[in-house]
Amino acid sequence: MQGTNHEEYIRLWKGKSDAYHPAFSTKHTWHLVRTVTIKKQWCGVVWFHLATPKFSIHTWLAVQDRLATCNRLVRWYVQAVAYSIWREINCRKHGEHHQPASRLHHMNDKIIRNRISTIQNTGRKGYERAMSVWFAYHTS
Repeated sequence: MQGTNHEEYIRLWKGKSDAYHPAFSTKHTWHLVRTVTIKKQWCGVVWFHLATPKFSIHTWLAVQDRLATCNRLVRWYVQAVAYSIWREINCRKHGEHHQPASRLHHMNDKIIRNRISTIQNTGRKGYERAMSVWFAYHTS
């Protein structure tokens, strides 16, 4: 073959101390691309020997406040219920008429829908399906 270079190319991989090696090392690559931070106090609770990976990942997501939409909806609903109970107790202490359970249920539903709408209007990613998930799991 005329006009071509028959030199062999040698594949080199960047490793420790910016040195290049002919063999690939996952360990060295990981240390090059990761961001090193101080070890968190909760690390041993989440990542430990013989832990079930899917449970560890779920726990890690919870600690990082990165749970899926459905889990956030449950947390918001719990907050809404706690608020409505507090509000009802406070109203009764001050002599106001109590609300029937169906009215409290409706108020909690409205609180969650307003929260979802507010977040969706900000354009924040990850909440595109939140309202449909809420309607699918919430019974009126």
